[in-house]
Amino acid sequence: MADMPLSRLARDFAAEISYHDWSDAPFRTDRAGHRREHDGRNASAFHLDATQTENVRINVMWVVAQVLGHHDPNLDIYRFAEACGVDTRTPSGQPRSGSITAGLRHDNIGRLGGPVLCHSCHVCDRAVQPDDQGKIRREGVARQDSSAVGWAWGPVVVHEECRTKLRTPLDHLVGNGYVSIWEKIAA
Repeated sequence: MADMPLSRLARDFAAEISYHDWSDAPFRTDRAGHRREHDGRNASAFHLDATQTENVRINVMWVVAQVLGHHDPNLDIYRFAEACGVDTRTPSGQPRSGSITAGLRHDNIGRLGGPVLCHSCHVCDRAVQPDDQGKIRREGVARQDSSAVGWAWGPVVVHEECRTKLRTPLDHLVGNGYVSIWEKIAA
C-alpha cells in the first residue's frame, strides 16, 4: 500500500482543494476554483493570513478525506493531503506528521469512520443536534391498543421546541384509539 496511487475521484477532489484560493473563504462565497486575483472590483477587502488560509485548506482536506477513506480503504491520506497542497511534514521537517491522521475519525478497530448522519427536524427542516446523552427526539402516532406493536405514523425527528407544531395525518384520530408518542434514540 506504500505506493498506492490515488483514485481518480481522490485526485479530482485534491486538485480542486489545492487550486482553490481559501484566503477569503470566511468573508464571501465563491465558485469552485476561486482565485482572488480574478475577483476584480468584487474582491473582498478582508483575507486570512497564510497560517489561517492553510488551516482552512487542512480542514477541507480532512472533511473530504474522511468520506473518501470510508469508501476507499486503500486511500493514502498522506498522498491525498500532499495532492491537496497540504504540507505533511512535522514542524521539524520529518515526513508523515501524525497530525495528518489525527484529524480523521476512526472506528474502534482503526478504520476511518463513516460520514456523520445528519438528522433534520420534520417541522422546521433545521439540523437536530443530539442532547448531552447523544440522543435525539422522535415523535409519531401509535395505536392505543397495547397489543399493537409499532408506529401507525412516524416516527419523525423533531426539535424539542418544534414538537407542539408537529402535524400528522392521524391527528384527528388521537384520543380515539390512537396516541401521540415520542422516544429518544441514539443519534
